[in-house]
Amino acid sequence: MTEQGQAEVEHTEAECKKADQAEKEQLEMRQEEPGQLESNLAKNKTSGIRSIWIRRLVLALLGLLMGLQIYFVNAGRVMGDPLPMPFGYGAAVVLSGSMEPTYSAGDLLIVKKADHYQTGDIVVYQNGRSLVVHRIIDMNGETVTTQGDANNAPDEPFAVSQIKGISVGSIPFVGTWFRILKTPVGLMAAFLCTIFLIEVSFRKQSDTDAAELEKIKEEIQRLKQDDEETNK
Repeated sequence: MTEQGQAEVEHTEAECKKADQAEKEQLEMRQEEPGQLESNLAKNKTSGIRSIWIRRLVLALLGLLMGLQIYFVNAGRVMGDPLPMPFGYGAAVVLSGSMEPTYSAGDLLIVKKADHYQTGDIVVYQNGRSLVVHRIIDMNGETVTTQGDANNAPDEPFAVSQIKGISVGSIPFVGTWFRILKTPVGLMAAFLCTIFLIEVSFRKQSDTDAAELEKIKEEIQRLKQDDEETNK
């Protein structure tokens, strides 16, 4: 056999090996693609289930918060209790700067019921239908005297029974929004905004899932066409 013939044979063998390798790689890809499709379908299903449960959880929490808010509003307007504390805790809003620099107007206070009080405690007490946040400066039996940190004169002494609780923490600037949410208009606005945000998020997730599902269907159709062409 001449050198030219030998070279042609070697070239032909190399081309055959290359074709065999390409066909082998294509078969391996087809074997992997169904598994990948199954994985994508499983992820798509899991994502949909997760979205549904998150939506239900948010709606449940929203319902709970609305129930508590309605309770607080009714307690203040119907029962004359401006600071209901069903679980031993409540929230009060600082309305003035009398407690500067400790608290500022618009701060939201976390109030806890207490069995005993002492000089130096910052307490929330009821004065008519209003709430006052001041510091205890003197105690005489069942009578208490308080004063705002920024005030020059003490308050009139009052009975210990008027104290709703002691301040155990604060959240700056949140009190203004809390007062708005306690109104019927604010409560309805918060409810509608939350529902809107949930729906927007849910629809966005649904569109993403639908696009992913359509992509998977197209991939399955392509694989079927490839198999039909291979079997011809």
